[in-house]
This record gives sequence, C-alpha cells and structure tokens, in this order.
Amino acid sequence: MKAVTSPSLALIFIVVSFSGLVNAEDDVPNYCYKPSKPLFFATAKSNDRYNEDLQEYQHCQKHYAEMRVREAELKKESERNSQVILETFMDNNYK
Repeated sequence: MKAVTSPSLALIFIVVSFSGLVNAEDDVPNYCYKPSKPLFFATAKSNDRYNEDLQEYQHCQKHYAEMRVREAELKKESERNSQVILETFMDNNYK
C-alpha cells in the first residue's frame, strides 16, 4: 500500500471541489420578467406591446425549464465522471 502523497491529495481535493461547484444550485425565481396587464383603457399600442411581452415571457419560461433539465443532465454526468476519476485514482495508487 502506497502512502498518500501531496500530489495525490491535491487531485482528491480538486475532484471534491469541482463536484461541490457542480452541485451548487442557485435557484432564480425571477429569471423571467413577467409583464403587467395593461389597464382596461390602455391604447391598442399598449395592448400589442403587452402581447409581445407575454410571448417573450412564455418563451423565457420554456427556455428556463429546458436550461434546468440540461443542468440536471450535466450534474448527473459530472457525478459519473467524478466517480470514474476517483475509481481510476484508487486503482492506480492503492493496488
């Protein structure tokens, strides 16, 4: 059995630190701007602008949901890669 050297410890700390960064979730509840409905006496131009903003808001929500799904996929992939790196390290240094 080999002794743990300082480069080995550095590698372990890098892997652990990276997995910690990937696992950090920063939830953004106000990611998309939600438009306010215009008053009933608003002009046609204001109503058109509201409809455009509403479409942008719906697109933003869809994009945000897709982004969260992609984030979850990347997190799973990162966890698998971290496990492979750790197993490879352990096999190379402690067999």
